[in-house]
Amino acid sequence: QGELIADAWDRHQELGPDEQVQAFLRFAGLDATDPRLVAGVGEAFGAAILVRRPAFFPHLEATLERLAARNLAIGLISNTGRTWGRYLTDLQDAIGIGPYFRFRAYSDELRVRKPDPHIFQAAFAGLGLRPDEVVHIGDDATADIAGAAAVGMRAVWFKTGYWPDGHADRADAEIRDLAEFPAVVEALV
Repeated sequence: QGELIADAWDRHQELGPDEQVQAFLRFAGLDATDPRLVAGVGEAFGAAILVRRPAFFPHLEATLERLAARNLAIGLISNTGRTWGRYLTDLQDAIGIGPYFRFRAYSDELRVRKPDPHIFQAAFAGLGLRPDEVVHIGDDATADIAGAAAVGMRAVWFKTGYWPDGHADRADAEIRDLAEFPAVVEALV
């Protein structure tokens, strides 16, 4: 299953939840035609994030609150991988940040991944904005920064330390803490 997903990701495509479940069942030698098994595996894959929540970066909610207070349209573009959009939305709602997002674009639903321009274009359309009116923040120098810059957005690199040797040459700004983002947006818009 890993090779199948990695191959799709190399092409900036995303396998949908059904395809991922089917691939897993085939790999495990299980009956991929059993609807109860298919549903159970799908729920186990997707809902795991709701049971064992990930760690969140400090200042997340406060940053969203500051941006919303300025009446800025906030959207989300996510390469979902093995955690599908419908569960990410449930998680965002459960921790109280869901209402901040006016639009959400998930790769498993659109079937393309950042840096493919189509996922960014879906966000423009969903927010009702032009690329030059949008500031994109992300931690991946290729998917987020180069992808956003290629479609005409301004891009802020959130240098989380996940890629310590990474360089985002096309970034308009760089931050290391989400609390810095509202001031950067002020400077860029």
